[in-house]
Amino acid sequence: MTTLHNRYLTSWNRIDDPSTGDYHFKMDVDGLPEFFLWDKQAINYRSGPWNGLRFSGVPEMNATYNITFTLVLEKDEVSYSFGLKDKSLNSRVTMSSLGVLQRYTWIGSSQNSNLYWYSPKDQCDNYMECGVYGICDINASPICKCIRGFEPKDLQAWKMRNGFSGCVRTSELTCHGDGFWQLKNVKPPETSTVVFNRSMSLSECRQACLRNCSCTAYANSDIREGGCGCVMWRGVLDMRQFTAGEGGQDPYVRVFAPDLIRYVELVSLISSLPHFIEFRGINFLCLLDTTLYNIGIRLRKKCHLGSPFLRTPCHRIDNNYLLIRFNKR
Repeated sequence: MTTLHNRYLTSWNRIDDPSTGDYHFKMDVDGLPEFFLWDKQAINYRSGPWNGLRFSGVPEMNATYNITFTLVLEKDEVSYSFGLKDKSLNSRVTMSSLGVLQRYTWIGSSQNSNLYWYSPKDQCDNYMECGVYGICDINASPICKCIRGFEPKDLQAWKMRNGFSGCVRTSELTCHGDGFWQLKNVKPPETSTVVFNRSMSLSECRQACLRNCSCTAYANSDIREGGCGCVMWRGVLDMRQFTAGEGGQDPYVRVFAPDLIRYVELVSLISSLPHFIEFRGINFLCLLDTTLYNIGIRLRKKCHLGSPFLRTPCHRIDNNYLLIRFNKR
C-alpha cells in the first residue's frame, strides 16, 4: 500500500460466480503491519504482526527453500511481496468463495498444482477464540487457557469450552508494583493499537512499558539477530500457542508483582518435595501446566484448606493448577 492506494484480495461470490463475494484479506497498517481476513464487517482470522522475517502467526512462512518474503515499512509506503528463488516454479495466493486463504504452487517438472498452505486451518485460527488475555493451544484439551495471573471471566462458559469471554486479572495492577511474565512461542496479540519504536532495545522497551501505566505487554518488534526494536500493547487480544519448531514470539505480559513472587516460591517448594499432598487425611494430586510438567507433592500435615504453607487455598493454588481429589486410604 502506498499513500491513498490500498490493494487487497477479495473472494468470488461463488465458485461459479466471479462477482465480489463477502470475504477479503487486507493488511492493517495502523500499528505493526498484519493481515486480517474479513467476512463482511467481522474478522475471521489474522496473520499476526510482521516480525522482521515473516508474519508471526503463519508458521508456514518459516525459511523455505524456494519462497522469500519481503515487507516494506516506510513513511509513505507499506507493502508486502513474495518471490520464488527457483524460476521454474510459480505460486499464487487466492481467497476462496468460502473464506479460505490458499497458497498454491505450480511444479513445472510434474505439471502439478499443489496446495502449499491455507488459513484458517483449525479452531485456534479463529479470531478471538479464547478472548482477551487467553491463549489458544490446539494441542491441549481444553484448548483455551488464561495467562498466569488471570482467570476465566465467565467460568461457566469456560467449563463448556467457550473461551470467547476471555480472562480477567486475579489481582489489579498498581502501576508501580508490577512485573512481567514471559510467554514462549505464541502468536503475539493484535497490533492495531500498539506503539512501536524500531531503534529501542528490549531492556529499554521494558522500562518504557513500566513507566506507562496503560502498557500491558511488550516485545521485540524484530526477531532477527537476537531481536531489536520495541512494541508495546495496551490490550492483549487473540493469542495462539505454537510449538518451539513452529516459531512464534516471546512477549512479556504485565502482571501484579506479588503474583509472580508467589508463583516462584511455589515452584521452589514443589521442586523440593515428594509426590502428593494430604490434607485432613484426604489425598490430592497437584497437576501443573506444561511449564512445570506434571509434578506432585505430599505433605503429611494436618492443616486447613487455607493453609499458609501454600500461601493460597489448597483447592485453587493457581489458575494453571488443578487439584484432583482421591479417596481416603
